[in-house]
Amino acid sequence: MIGDDTVTELMLHIGTRKTGTSFLQQVLMDNTDTLRQAGWWQPDFIDQLNKYPLVLPFTDDRKSPDHHAFGAMDQAGAQALAVSLGEQIQSRLEPSQRWIISSESAGSRVVSDESVGAFLDYLAEYFTKITAVVYLRRQDFLVPSMYSQHVKEGVASGLSWTYCERRMVQLEHGELCQRWMRRLGPDNVRVRPYLEAYKANSKLLLDDFIATVGLPPDLGTRQPTGKRVNAGLSVEAAAFLLAINAALRTEAAQAGMPRWQMRHLFLGVMAPILGELAPGPSIKIKPTLGDQIRSYFRTQNEQLVSTLGDNAEWRTWLDQPAGDATDPRDLQPMLSQIANGRVAELLVDLAGADEFFTARRIASILSRLADPAGPVVVDLRAPDAHPMRPTKSAVQRALRRLPRQRG
Repeated sequence: MIGDDTVTELMLHIGTRKTGTSFLQQVLMDNTDTLRQAGWWQPDFIDQLNKYPLVLPFTDDRKSPDHHAFGAMDQAGAQALAVSLGEQIQSRLEPSQRWIISSESAGSRVVSDESVGAFLDYLAEYFTKITAVVYLRRQDFLVPSMYSQHVKEGVASGLSWTYCERRMVQLEHGELCQRWMRRLGPDNVRVRPYLEAYKANSKLLLDDFIATVGLPPDLGTRQPTGKRVNAGLSVEAAAFLLAINAALRTEAAQAGMPRWQMRHLFLGVMAPILGELAPGPSIKIKPTLGDQIRSYFRTQNEQLVSTLGDNAEWRTWLDQPAGDATDPRDLQPMLSQIANGRVAELLVDLAGADEFFTARRIASILSRLADPAGPVVVDLRAPDAHPMRPTKSAVQRALRRLPRQRG
């Protein structure tokens, strides 16, 4: 630790999830030199874009594939990881430095007063002033975006209120803010509204982030190019993954693949390919579920906005029009199409994309999907509705095409 009379400042961006965090993290990484010239440092010794290894020793749950990959499943492993990363921070600290760390894992995986306190105590060993920055997305918009991400990670269940109930800790924004304010004080937690307009114009989000954190204004002149960072799944891609996730997990388990490798298979291989194979509008929730979410959180959100100042920006956040899917054509025919053959076509297109996707394994997954006792496509609008599965003829056509296309 550097001298006690020296101020070292940390701006800790804690998300939340699905509020443009990957985009902002990419901007920070791409502008490392610009930031350093302005006196800002980042933990560049952590390769992961969202710097989640720094958070792993302090999470309430240590059973994730990430914990396995970094050997942080138990107290000893977590402590070793924390010490190793702390030594890296210490070796780079200089008097009067300002650091910025962006990790939505701090907001989504450090979810109790005890874990928040332990994480901040750890950071306080190196930084004398810590300010948290958090963006909040209204829950009826957050839920379908979260669901899209979970489908990418292997979820095979439908989108319903039960899904929301199981993830309340991610949705109760007031509780999250209070956890961090209790430790840092209200003046050291900067809470900002994430508006849906930011999805169409990421420059608006970046400008707000720059102003909130106090970063150099010219940071906004160099943004990530190419396709949107961590883009959500289209309806077709989501339906496809829901159709095969259960079968895919079974195949991976039988191949002896550990969970952390499965996660790479889903996020690192499947999701990017599906973004190319099945572009289109992303998932939206049905109006009845949207109404239920808005009704449940309305009072909580009003109280939170009142606490935060009840200004025009937060009123805009509260009053955003619902983005529910009102046209049943968004999903039902797409799912029927997936069930009747498109799922087989997309599986064939995946053959050879990764060493896991051999022709034999693709054929095995197709056979599982055609099995009357096997997994079925889940209807996103009515998870309990009649099951759908690829027709035998569609599977047979795909099996005939598979050897000729990929060998």
